[in-house]
Amino acid sequence: MNKNIFIKFLLLALPALMLTSCLKDQEDIFPDSASARVSKYLDNTKRVLTSAENGWVLNYFPDRNQSYGGYSYTMSFDEDNAKIYCELADDVLEPITTTYTLKNEDGPVLMFDTYNEYMHYFATPTGSSGAGGYEAYDGDFIFIIMNISEDEKTITLKGNRSGNILYMHKLEGQTPEAYQSVMKEYKDNLVFDKAAGTIDGANSMLYINAARRNIRIQTPDTTVSAPFCFLSDGLTLYQPIHVAGKEVSSFAYNEDKGTFTIVGTDVVYTGLLIPDIVINNVGSTITTGNAETSFTYTFNLADQFKYTPDVDWITVSANGKQLTVNIAANTTGNPRNGNIIVEANGEKATISVSQMEVTDLLGNYVMACVDNKNKPYTYSANISQAGDDFALTLYYPNTNWPQTIMMKWNENETRFEMQSGQTLGTLGRYVSFLCFTDDIFDYWTSTSKAATGYIIPSLNADGKVVLSVGGTFGSSTIGGLCILVGNDDVIENVLGYYDVFLQIAFTKQ
Repeated sequence: MNKNIFIKFLLLALPALMLTSCLKDQEDIFPDSASARVSKYLDNTKRVLTSAENGWVLNYFPDRNQSYGGYSYTMSFDEDNAKIYCELADDVLEPITTTYTLKNEDGPVLMFDTYNEYMHYFATPTGSSGAGGYEAYDGDFIFIIMNISEDEKTITLKGNRSGNILYMHKLEGQTPEAYQSVMKEYKDNLVFDKAAGTIDGANSMLYINAARRNIRIQTPDTTVSAPFCFLSDGLTLYQPIHVAGKEVSSFAYNEDKGTFTIVGTDVVYTGLLIPDIVINNVGSTITTGNAETSFTYTFNLADQFKYTPDVDWITVSANGKQLTVNIAANTTGNPRNGNIIVEANGEKATISVSQMEVTDLLGNYVMACVDNKNKPYTYSANISQAGDDFALTLYYPNTNWPQTIMMKWNENETRFEMQSGQTLGTLGRYVSFLCFTDDIFDYWTSTSKAATGYIIPSLNADGKVVLSVGGTFGSSTIGGLCILVGNDDVIENVLGYYDVFLQIAFTKQ
């Protein structure tokens, strides 16, 4: 080798050799290994979790785009288990106990490692298409622990799947059960979906979509939307937004005044009284049997509306949060109908009141509806008695394949009730099943057998019996029926949906 070339290579190597020597002589700035540091961090996390006497509230946002808004979980921890409460549960005071693990997976992780209906709801696929289908709701049950605040009252998490930044807040002065109970009462009595205020001297509107968990703030110059989660006394946004120079991260609700205040500011929105508030709490129809009866509805500011019946057999009274509708006995021998006119701020709405018996509902119907592409259809239908139950038969798509929904009559509520997941019949070589959907086919019950839907009777202006679809599942209102199909009679094996009916109205012939 050329001597000069050898010297050049030697000179190039010297700095690296010297650097290696220097690093070898330096002390390690961390006394413990990385795994040991994470282990200590996890031990400290368990201490913080288990030391919270009243537990924690988790403002949980599934989906990486927060498309479904946020939901409240409350939980308490012991050494091995977590007791979980969820606002979506049928009984918010009924917990599920599950195991949890704190472990190192390239960093500190909190994992709810035993399946439970609450923590895994948004992360469990159903095998069908649409929201909640094969990709579930893009939810998490594994969370990366990002930070514990110095006062140990807030734990910052990151969804392992969604990447959403979430916060657990230490509950003080309330148990997990009390928090969920107060929040349920607040949500049940939240009558406003819009409120008016001013920001920096300019008029502004606040729109609250409780079902979608989304707010919209409108000013003369801009409109800003954001997903939110209910608190026990207000709303909190997924992340702060800026409106007219104000940072908006949460709202405090004053039930007595019906106001929403942007926390940390003097901006106050006052809820607007409109007749739809009454409709949202009472419904647009009241149907009952022929006996004398009374209905009481509880919602905030019920006595701030004007109620005018148009027949003498209906009387209405309101006091504080209670609205009472009294209906006299029907001795005419025929179904009858009256109306209650609701007024507020120059607007009116109508509640239709009908009296009838289940025998008045038997017979032939025409079902008018639209599909999920808004194309209109009409089909023949029939309601008949089947022992103690009732059968709603849809002659669809032709009389060779009738679809039969089995229903029970709820005399107290004057409505038919039907379960999702039931077998309807066949469609060619396929077995068909019933599921419920919201009014735009965004959310549906898929293979669930737990949801209950209603067929609600009323009388139209011509005195004809009209049936509509109602009920709820999760946070959605039932707005239509959907037919699923599969190769066998096991609904969990369904292949997908066959057809959907929205905007349904059955009119008796």
